[in-house]
Amino acid sequence: MTPRLRRSVFAICALFVAVAIVEGHYARGAASLFHPARKRVTDDDKARAREALVGLEEVSFRTRDGLRLDAFYVPSRNGASVVMGHGVGTNRMQLFDEARLLARHGYGLLMFDFRAHGESEGDLSTWGDREQGDVAAAVDFASARSDVTGGRIAALAFSMGGYAMTQEVAADPRVRAMVVEATYPDFESEFRALMGRRGLVSLWPAQATARYYGVPVERIRPVDHIGAIAPRPLLMVVGSNDPDAPLPQVQRLFDAAGQPKQLYVVQRAEHGGYARVAPEEYERVLTGFLDAALLGTRPR
Repeated sequence: MTPRLRRSVFAICALFVAVAIVEGHYARGAASLFHPARKRVTDDDKARAREALVGLEEVSFRTRDGLRLDAFYVPSRNGASVVMGHGVGTNRMQLFDEARLLARHGYGLLMFDFRAHGESEGDLSTWGDREQGDVAAAVDFASARSDVTGGRIAALAFSMGGYAMTQEVAADPRVRAMVVEATYPDFESEFRALMGRRGLVSLWPAQATARYYGVPVERIRPVDHIGAIAPRPLLMVVGSNDPDAPLPQVQRLFDAAGQPKQLYVVQRAEHGGYARVAPEEYERVLTGFLDAALLGTRPR
């Protein structure tokens, strides 16, 4: 082999190694989406929840594919209950501010950890695909509670939770009203935003990783299902400065929904934290919506 040929072979090998390193980096990044690091519900979390939420019970229930999901349940004082679904990489405590607010108004609460999150079983997050079964199991649990009268159940979902809950609620008439916060219209768009920052160099290995884990990125499309929630009322919430679920994307999902619907843009808010950014306004909008939808009171 001539020196020139050796240099060419070496350059080609180096290129292949570099490509493999880059692709491996982005594949690992995608894998972390589907195997998020556990954020446990700590003893301090439980103590804080028990102090703020009167009558709180630590409960669990099973999905139809056999996973145990852990949860907090707060009995209803007004006959209505809200099933609450958190975002990716967190746990039921992510919606603690919303829970305290709703509990003050007498609402029952089921705050559960999705599969592969918090204290629940499972090690794969499918970003709403299999998690639809988690929502169905949660609604089963809430529906069986004696403090919930007349089937008055609503769902409140944040970010990734919105994928699972929107698609399940669209097919589950037991849920009478829906609150969707900071959710993309489809996972493929969010996946591209997360993993496509270097074009095909980053997107291709990420897509291959999703296929390897059996996550059907193209099938997780709340935008195709949200219209079926109507004529049940829908409230959508987003922060005006949200970098993770930008307003134009949330607007796409809102536009696909049927009436009655309401879009509430929380000024200066980013990805969540609405009860801290605009406490009085957020409380008025959220409880006014649920009171009208579940209790029959006039919107404030």
